[in-house]
Amino acid sequence: MSKKWKIFSIVTSCVLLAVLLAVLLIVFIPEKETHEVEFVRPEDIYIPEKLDDERLFGLFFYNEDGSMTRSTEPIETVNYDPSKPLVIFIHGMLYPFGYHSNELIPNAVGWLEKGYNVAEFCWSQLSDFMPNVGTRKVWGRGAGNFMYEADDGQRTEESEDLLNYSIAECFVAYYLDFMGKNTFKGSEIRLTGLSLGGSTVVASMSYLFALLEDGWIDKEFLPDRMSLFDAYLEFTGGIEAYNVPWLNEPMNEGGPLYYAVEVTKKAHDMGIATEYIASSMVSNLPDIVSPGSTKKLHDNTMFLQFNNAFAGMDQGLQHTSGKTWYFNTVSADPFMDKTDLTGTQYAFGPLTPTPYVYARQGARYSMERNNTENVFTDDVLYSDVTVPKIAGFAFNDANANGINDDRLMNRLASVKAELYCGEEKIGEVVTDESGYYEFILDGSAVGKTYTLKVTPCEGWTYADRSDDEYYGNALDGNGTAQVTVSGSIDLKIVNSGLIKG
Repeated sequence: MSKKWKIFSIVTSCVLLAVLLAVLLIVFIPEKETHEVEFVRPEDIYIPEKLDDERLFGLFFYNEDGSMTRSTEPIETVNYDPSKPLVIFIHGMLYPFGYHSNELIPNAVGWLEKGYNVAEFCWSQLSDFMPNVGTRKVWGRGAGNFMYEADDGQRTEESEDLLNYSIAECFVAYYLDFMGKNTFKGSEIRLTGLSLGGSTVVASMSYLFALLEDGWIDKEFLPDRMSLFDAYLEFTGGIEAYNVPWLNEPMNEGGPLYYAVEVTKKAHDMGIATEYIASSMVSNLPDIVSPGSTKKLHDNTMFLQFNNAFAGMDQGLQHTSGKTWYFNTVSADPFMDKTDLTGTQYAFGPLTPTPYVYARQGARYSMERNNTENVFTDDVLYSDVTVPKIAGFAFNDANANGINDDRLMNRLASVKAELYCGEEKIGEVVTDESGYYEFILDGSAVGKTYTLKVTPCEGWTYADRSDDEYYGNALDGNGTAQVTVSGSIDLKIVNSGLIKG
């Protein structure tokens, strides 16, 4: 056999072997399963005869007198101003009164007076069960049994004529329907939830992210901020009961806690702020099964361990106290400044600007013993923050007004931000999808003035400067901003507005 023929035979054998291996891989290695999420609309939701969607099921907007109007009513009858920020609350378990009533937002009128649109998603009759049963309703289909008031006035269970979608899918359907028909131009959308309502916020965000990934919606429909109050994230029962592809994948064995961790991480990557207020043992339930499991969730949020000494041993009162505090402190100082008492420069509250909340992700706060349930002037918060920080967002100032007013839609990636102290370069960051950059300093930074220098992508230039401290463009015409660190845990928000042209 000639040398050339031997070489040809070897090459041919190698090629045939490669082809055989490729065929084996195709045959024996299963193709990655994909899921296309279903886009549920209100008209797709089957409303059982005994489910009261006039009062107890659906999305409702608060009026100035404290009453509520369904989001599906003619828009001229709904108390909604598209130029104002929006806060939506999702209640938790209402056993055993949800069959005839719901849980109203504390101080909803106070939020209206502060210039918010205020809405609540009610699912009262379906939440009139113990929380482990409610979890199936929030996350799974086919568990839509509910309570109603029978002709004899008794609390009665309906187990045959049932809702066809999960609670999270129903909420998102009503939410997207309203927002799609009534263009939102406000500064912020905030989703809030207590207990199973907090779990519903997590599931809803999982669903919204899947809809975004599949091209059903744009970022304009995502919230800017999530507020979780003692979220109930326990996972019980078989996975087969949770038959919705959350985050475009089958239900993970980790259950709601797994998705809470993943959702808060994904939210952070996209520039969405999350705060978590823990007020009872409910927040630590997952730790009973897996010690330390909630730490991952808390690390992705601005976390407050609420001290509800006034609640004593009443678990129910403890469980709701963080939510009650949050909604009532809307009239307090945005930062609840208690420097003279605690040494903590800033402690957050519901009116703390969202960019500031985002920049404090991972920070932990605790509350000094609080013996007064309905007095909020004596609330003192401590934090574990120890160093100053300079942070901000690069954004497309499409309307050239100097304000980051197009929310998540206008964040800019691939923008280079550099920080200098005199001639010394302290650090450099290139923004990702969130548009966010930050520079963590140390105690020696106090009293020093720093220069933030931003280099836009090709074809972009600097927007006009704005005096808005948290949402405005801080850059001058040369793409720089001067920042003086005034305290040992100071946080300065220094945004970069850019325009294309």
